[in-house]
Formats: sequence, structure tokens, C-alpha cells
Amino acid sequence: MKTSRQIFFILFISIVLGVLNNTLNPYKISLTGKIKNADHSIDTIPLEKAYNLFISKKAEFVDARFKADYMAGHISGAINLPNDMFDQYYPKLADVLGVNDTLIIYCSGLGCHLSVMLAETLRDLGHTKILLFEEGFFEWHKAGYPIETGDHD
Repeated sequence: MKTSRQIFFILFISIVLGVLNNTLNPYKISLTGKIKNADHSIDTIPLEKAYNLFISKKAEFVDARFKADYMAGHISGAINLPNDMFDQYYPKLADVLGVNDTLIIYCSGLGCHLSVMLAETLRDLGHTKILLFEEGFFEWHKAGYPIETGDHD
């Protein structure tokens, strides 16, 4: 009986701490699974609008995922700027990613916070036209839109 009580207590404390952490986290996960942008200043776009910008070539797609994920598959023509290696990658890409260029930042999909963090970092560096494609690579690939593997040159 004592063991059951201990398990219940640990479970209860875990739930309380999890809810508290999610409440205080700027990238909290809502009940729908969408990431909440901490300051709501970065506009999001749906799959169809992202595809229209892709077709019109009016935006640069930036993949915030880890290099291995990017190499395994990414939106055709997307530039990899892994959030965890930003300081190493960005200086090489600064000329390609102009501060006035429209940048569509994405990662795996809903629930992935890498794109939000990267978008905020780029905004803080002076980039003015940033769009967040929250549905990400998973939905892009599922829709049958153009993808490629390996490095983009």
C-alpha cells in the first residue's frame, strides 16, 4: 500500500511540475500542439502560402533543423541554418540572407521550436521580413511538394 501511495505522489508532483513548466515557458505547447510564439511578432504562414512563395521564388526558405535532418531531406533549395550551430553557419550565409529578403523559417513541424528560436534570432539581427512556416518539412513532404537530400548548392 505504501508503494502505491509513493507512486501516486510522484505522479502528482510530476504533473504539477510539468504544467507549471509549460505555463512559464515562452514556447509553451497549447492543447492543439502548436507552439506559442513568445511575443507574437513573427507572422506564421500556412502550407499553401508557403508553396505559393516557393513557386514564385519570392522568398528564401531556411531550415532550422540539425544538419543530419537537413541532409536526409529538406524543401528544395532551402538553406540549412541549424539553430544549435548558428554562430558557425550564419557568417557564411549573411550575404545570402539579406536583411530585407523574405525568409521563411521552418523545422520539422508543429511542436518543433527550432524555427521559432531561429526566427527570433534573425529578427534580433535586423532581418525584417520573416515568416514562420510552423507546419514544417513533415507537412511539405506529405503534400508531395519538391524536396531534395544532401547539401544545397
